[in-house]
Amino acid sequence: MRDIARRAGVSVMAVSLALRDSKRVSEETREKILKIAKEMGFTKDPALSALVNYRHQRSGRQFSGIIAYLNNHDHAHISQLNPHHRDLFEGAQATAKQLGYKLEEFWLKSPELEYNLDRISNILSARGIEGLIVGPQQSPHTTLDLKWELFSSVQLFFSLESPRLHTISTDVYAAVQRVFAELCQLGYRRIGFISDPHTDERVNNLYTAAYFSSQHKLPYRKSCLKPLIEVDFSDKTLATWLKKENPDAVIALTPTVINRLQDPEFIGKESIGIASPYQHSDFTEIGHIVIDKQSVGAQAMRLLASLIEQNDKGVPVHPITHLIFPSWTPGNSVHKVGPPVSLAHQSLR
Repeated sequence: MRDIARRAGVSVMAVSLALRDSKRVSEETREKILKIAKEMGFTKDPALSALVNYRHQRSGRQFSGIIAYLNNHDHAHISQLNPHHRDLFEGAQATAKQLGYKLEEFWLKSPELEYNLDRISNILSARGIEGLIVGPQQSPHTTLDLKWELFSSVQLFFSLESPRLHTISTDVYAAVQRVFAELCQLGYRRIGFISDPHTDERVNNLYTAAYFSSQHKLPYRKSCLKPLIEVDFSDKTLATWLKKENPDAVIALTPTVINRLQDPEFIGKESIGIASPYQHSDFTEIGHIVIDKQSVGAQAMRLLASLIEQNDKGVPVHPITHLIFPSWTPGNSVHKVGPPVSLAHQSLR
């Protein structure tokens, strides 16, 4: 870099910033340095980068810039008000601090911005923000037409349908399979599934996909129940499904359904096994999957820092998805009811 600096007539620091595409140097100077670096055949030394990263971890990194956590919900301060977002934000925030960045929430639907995504992109860029963590969206199939070419970006979970960015998520497919397998180990034989379409679509229908896949491994076709996927879970709809399918356990995602399934008078039997592939703050006593959302946020920040370091901006041609495997907590809503049911793959009879 000293040779590049000497030839360009700038400082070594300016060269370092330009090679990271930092806006702390002017566009004219940055283009001049990049052109000279290319002519001189400059490439980054991975071993040197690793050494620098190690030294930064040992001595504490200098401030590298601001990262925006994009809130595309109707309410400001989602990272404070919503427990789901709060855990994601805090995980990313702690890791950002370790890496020398500052993470700030940015509300896309602020009335002053009029949801003008071109203007929002320009504001973020003018503030010197190079990296974006796109929080979970309020609705499935969401599209965001920001000027992605200005930023390195990582999305959390799958609710942003377009563009498809590098993604960090818990493995929701594995979560349902894990719940199904745990129920089978306890001897449950007729395992139902209940969700609303909105929740399932937010994860590209991976919940139902995993449920059907798990059912296919059951030894008898009569054990396969039709899932209940409804927008409106009226008592009549739920009662009709329970009578027809007669499950001895249910994998449920919707709080209203979990409430009703805990009422013996409503379900018409003493008890029914209840489990969820999602962690509900109001139902910590039921068997559920534990989602380490702080770890999701932390991993997103690590990936984003790597993208920034490599000046990898825009919508990726081949987006990468990192999945964090979930763990299981039995709770007191399930118990041993019989011998384990084998889930060895076989043709249904």
